[in-house]
Amino acid sequence: MQDVLARLAEGIGLPCLLCRVNRDGSFTCVDRVQGGPAGAAGLVINVPIGHRYPADAPAQMRARLAALPPARAEALLEAMPVHAFTPATMTDKAAIRQEVEEARRRGYAIGRMEYLEGIMSIAAAVPGVAGPASLILQCTGPQAAMAAREAALGEAVLEAARRLARAAEMPGG
Repeated sequence: MQDVLARLAEGIGLPCLLCRVNRDGSFTCVDRVQGGPAGAAGLVINVPIGHRYPADAPAQMRARLAALPPARAEALLEAMPVHAFTPATMTDKAAIRQEVEEARRRGYAIGRMEYLEGIMSIAAAVPGVAGPASLILQCTGPQAAMAAREAALGEAVLEAARRLARAAEMPGG
C-alpha cells in the first residue's frame, strides 16, 4: 500500500495522506508521502502519523459520506455538528448534501480552502477495505496550483484508491 501512495504523490507532485476512519467518524493519518523532494508544489506536510482530523474535515467527510449508502450518509450528516475551519468552510447542510452527491457521482470529494486557508484537498474513499469508507486517500496542496488540474487530480486519486483496495486484498498488503 505504501508503494501506491508513493507513486500517486510522485506522479501528481503533491503531498498525499491515507487516513483511517475511526468509530466516532474522525480520521487518523496512518501514512503520508510528500510527492517529490519537498513536494513539487512547494508544500511539505507536517502531519504526523497518528494525527487526528475531526469528523467534519470537509474533503474527508464528503468522501466518506459519498461512499456510504445514501440513507446512512444522511443520518450521519444530520447528527454531525459542522464547524467553520476557515471563512470558506461550507456549513450549510443542504449545500453539503449537494457536495456529497457530486462526490458520489464523480468518485471523489473536493475541499476548496475549507480546512486551511489557501489549501485545496481532493479525497476518495478506498473501496471495500474493512467495510465501506474505512480508509480515505487525500492529496493536498495550494489552491492556486491545484484548481486548474482539479479533474485530473481527482481521477488520479480515485484510481490510486482503487489500487489501494486491490493492494489491501493481497497477503501482506
